[in-house]
Amino acid sequence: MVSGGAFKPRPADDGALSVNRCGVFSNDPDDDLATIRDVVGRWMTTRATGRLLQIVADSIGAVLADTAAKFWLEEDPRSGEGLPDDPSHALVHGIPTDESDGSIAIRDMIAMKVTAVHAGKNDVPA
Repeated sequence: MVSGGAFKPRPADDGALSVNRCGVFSNDPDDDLATIRDVVGRWMTTRATGRLLQIVADSIGAVLADTAAKFWLEEDPRSGEGLPDDPSHALVHGIPTDESDGSIAIRDMIAMKVTAVHAGKNDVPA
């Protein structure tokens, strides 16, 4: 089971959730995921126990539709810093960041919408 804590935006992302969009690097899902793993692993530390969660962005919007939060997905390609370009990077806005019971419940409901859990590194089985 996926924890709702996985969907708490990090302060470094200014209150948005940092994500990678599928289908940007390749139309083949396995190749696309392998490239996402490689690129993400160069932009941040990925532990052997780390996982990539797959979720349809519209399902996040559906959870937030009944709240006061305004949901939107912002394409946010990353480049520079001597790292490989990451055109798949995006930010999800509108997920509550506080620790109120309501905010925790919203993140838990989003976690229930996860469609797949993948290994965070290419050389680690899921």
